[in-house]
Amino acid sequence: MMINLFERFDQRSADLWHSQQTAGIELPTVVMNDDGFLPPEVASPQQTFGHFDQGRPGMYFDRLPVPRFWRIVGDQNAAGIYQESVKRANIEYLHRDNRRLVKAVQWLDSAGGFQWVDHYNQYGYRCAQTIYDHGQPVLKKYFTATGHQYAFQNLITGSLILDVDGQRYCFNCRNDFWHFYLARQRYRLDRVLYNTLNEPYQLSMSLTDRGADTLFWQEPLTGGLPANMQALMNKPTRTKHIIFQRYQDWQQYSPQLTSDQVDFAYLGLIYPTIRENQCRPRVLIVTNSDQVEQLPSILDALPDVHFDIMAMTAMSAKLLAVRRFANVALTPNASPAQIKAALANDDILLDINAGDEVLGVVRQAFEQNMLIMGFTATLHQPQYVTPENVFPKEEDQRLIHRVQVALADRSTMRKLVRQQRTTAGMVTAADYRRVFSHLADA
Repeated sequence: MMINLFERFDQRSADLWHSQQTAGIELPTVVMNDDGFLPPEVASPQQTFGHFDQGRPGMYFDRLPVPRFWRIVGDQNAAGIYQESVKRANIEYLHRDNRRLVKAVQWLDSAGGFQWVDHYNQYGYRCAQTIYDHGQPVLKKYFTATGHQYAFQNLITGSLILDVDGQRYCFNCRNDFWHFYLARQRYRLDRVLYNTLNEPYQLSMSLTDRGADTLFWQEPLTGGLPANMQALMNKPTRTKHIIFQRYQDWQQYSPQLTSDQVDFAYLGLIYPTIRENQCRPRVLIVTNSDQVEQLPSILDALPDVHFDIMAMTAMSAKLLAVRRFANVALTPNASPAQIKAALANDDILLDINAGDEVLGVVRQAFEQNMLIMGFTATLHQPQYVTPENVFPKEEDQRLIHRVQVALADRSTMRKLVRQQRTTAGMVTAADYRRVFSHLADA
């Protein structure tokens, strides 16, 4: 019996899980560090011991309980808790939609540093609290739906105390706790599937029963194979398979992947596909900075292309100045819903803004089958962009020409989008069923 054991349910883990689901592969899935917003089908100790009502809505930001006469002030990006003019806490939203659900409340000391952070889950419960000392997290408490503390973790030593069913259990480290939890939940551990070389790897290495585990390698390789992977290749362990999920890394490293201890394979991901590219002369740029590389040059060279330029903040005079171009629509203080609508209406995304990525827009554009282009210095998620569509910022004329070529006809656009999906490692459900059939039999 196979089981997914993920350290976190981040984008990579979610993509692997979604790919399995799409292929009809239903496996028990456990997440070691629950952020409070897991799919209902995914398990964690917080879900097991918290006893949360999964029918409850999340905590909307202005419904947080605060002391009398204190106030909550917020917009679509974030919020704060104030006592008169003094800010007492930051409110962090879950930025997956436009509902302003609370993910965390960061309570501040007089110097503006963290005192503690209250963590909320998708059902509106305060599920955990992290205590800080001189800016460092030192303790973490976990709560049930009724507010009862059931676990206490020392973040410095790694020790953990668990109170369940009227009994107290003390663990010297998280790995000991995980042995207890997985045994208590009666998970079979003969085939553990994991995707990081941290906690799940350590658990796999500490299991004494015979098994055939699999590492799904999803992280970019920048300096060669990591030491823990080389250890798996050089000595016998429970890990018998290493599956690469990044197409370009597999192409580069597969010739040197030889081992008597593990076998290697490639299996990409089954990405959600929301729509097909319509080859419309409409370009989207999303930025929270006025540093948008070569923008006037691009706008001037493509007068027949409509540009939606959006920011979730106010726009500076520098950015507002491009209103002089007739082919531009500027949207300052854009909501997530407005950006989502633009993603559905435009067919090219230019990732040419400096600063942080906004709302994971590159991934969203990829799922919309938008053609993504950018500059080397500004690219936020290169795994979704074909290398031929990335240019030095000094070579903006090449990017302009690429836009013109893409919009020349639908067949060219479809070809470029297919190449983009191949670069990102798009595979089929049949590919997943074939590989997982091998893992089940090995």
